[in-house]
Amino acid sequence: MSETVSLPDARPSFADRLPSSVSWRTLVKIEVVLLGVFPPQLIIGPLGGFGAPARMFELLLLGAWVLCLVLPGQHGLRPCIPVRIVLVMLWVAVLLSAFVMYFHWMPFDELAGTNRFLVTLAGITGLTLVVAEGLKTRDDVIDVGRIAVFAIAYMALVGVLQGQTPIDIAELMKKIPVFVTNMEIQTSGTRGMFTRPAGTALHPIEFGVVVATFLGLAIWLAIYDKRTPRNWRWAALFIVAFAVPISISRSALLVTVVILLFFMTGTTRDLRLKGLAAVGAMLGFVFVAVPGLVGTLRGFIMLGEKDSSVSSRTSDYATVAPFLRESPWVGRGPGTFFPPKFETLDNQYLGTLVEMGIIGLVALLVFLIAPAVLARGARRRTTDDGDRLFGQMLAAGSIGMAVAAVTFDALAFPTFARMAGFMLGLSGAWWMVARESVGEMLPDGRPVTASTAPAPGIASGAATPASGRPKVLTST
Repeated sequence: MSETVSLPDARPSFADRLPSSVSWRTLVKIEVVLLGVFPPQLIIGPLGGFGAPARMFELLLLGAWVLCLVLPGQHGLRPCIPVRIVLVMLWVAVLLSAFVMYFHWMPFDELAGTNRFLVTLAGITGLTLVVAEGLKTRDDVIDVGRIAVFAIAYMALVGVLQGQTPIDIAELMKKIPVFVTNMEIQTSGTRGMFTRPAGTALHPIEFGVVVATFLGLAIWLAIYDKRTPRNWRWAALFIVAFAVPISISRSALLVTVVILLFFMTGTTRDLRLKGLAAVGAMLGFVFVAVPGLVGTLRGFIMLGEKDSSVSSRTSDYATVAPFLRESPWVGRGPGTFFPPKFETLDNQYLGTLVEMGIIGLVALLVFLIAPAVLARGARRRTTDDGDRLFGQMLAAGSIGMAVAAVTFDALAFPTFARMAGFMLGLSGAWWMVARESVGEMLPDGRPVTASTAPAPGIASGAATPASGRPKVLTST
C-alpha cells in the first residue's frame, strides 16, 4: 500500500514577503536619498500636496511597519522602546491639542493646517521607527549614515552651484515629467552683496541648518570610513563644510559651532589639533575663494539687535502672549498658526507654545534632545575611538538642531522636520547596537535577564565575564 506524501506549499505567505533586515536598510537609504535630492516643492501633480516623493515613501514605510507589528514574526525589526516612548509622548501632545481644538469653532484653513500637520507627523513617525528598529547591525547604521552624508553633500553641491555659478540643478528638476511644483522653488535669496542658496531645501535657512547638522557625520566619514574611497569621503566633507558659510545663515553657523565643540571635546588630542588646523584652512579658503564673504559673515553676526532679522525675532514674545494666556497647556491646535494669516514666528519653541501649549513644548524638547541622550549612551558603551566619535557626532547633530530651532520656525520646513526624525531613529538604532555589543540586550531586542541570558559557552556577542569590558564594535 503506497503512502501519499504531501509536500509543503513552496509559496511564501504574505507575512514572509515583508521586509527583512537587509531590505529595511535599503528602504531607509531610498528615503534618505529622496530627502536630499528632491526639493519638497516638487510633487507628482495628481496627488497634490501629498505627492512629494519623500512624503509618499515615508507613509509607505509607516504602513509596512504597522503590518510587521500586527503580523506574526519580527520581519527584520526589533523594538526600540526609548524611541517609541518619545514618539508616543509627541503624539499624545499633538492629539490632545487637536482634540481640544475640535470642540471649538475653527476656520476651515486652520482645520486643514491641522490635518496637514497630522499627515506630516505620521510620515516622520514611519521614517523614525523604521530607522530605529530596522537597522539591526553596526553595518546597517554606518551604511545608512554614509548614504545620508552623501545625500546632504549633493544638497550642498546644488547650493554651492546656485550661490557661485549660474547653474541651478533644482530649477532644472522642474522639467522632469509627471512632476509639478506646489509652490515656487525658492532656490536663492540675497544678503548684502551675496546670493543665499537654498539647494534642494525649502529656504536658505533650512539649507544651512540641515547641511551643518550633518557636518559632524561628514567629519566621521572622512576620518574613519574605510569602505568609501578616500577622495569621495574628503570631497563630501569639503562640499558640506564649504556650503555652511555659503548659506550666509547665523543659524547654520550656530549649528556648526555646536558640531565643532562636540568634536573637539569628544575626540583624541591628535585629531583635535588637526581639526583646529582644518578650521583655519577652511576659513582661509573661503576668504580667498569668495572675497568679502568672511567680512560679511562677521558683520551681520556683530550687528546683534541692530539687525532687523534679530529685532523681529525678539518682538515675537509680545505677539504670542495673548495666545498663551488663552490656552497655556494645550495651545490652539497643531498646524493652525501659519503665515500669512498670522505673523511668522522665527522661533519653533514659541510656535509650539502657541499651537500645542506647555505640554507640546515639553514633547518637542524631548523629541529633539532624545537623540543626543541615546547617542551618548551608545558612546559610553563602546571603547573604539571611531565608534565613540560616531555617537558623539550623532549627539552633536541633534543638539545643533535643537539649538537652531530657537532661530526659525523649524518644523514648518519639511527637510528639517524629517531629518530630526531620522536623527532620532539613527541614534536609537546605534544605542541598540551598542547595548547588544556589551551583552545588555539579545539580538531580538529583549533585555538580558536571568531567564533570557545565554547558556555558558554560547556566543552571545556580549562582554566576557572575566574581563567585564565592553566589546568593541567591529570597525568597518
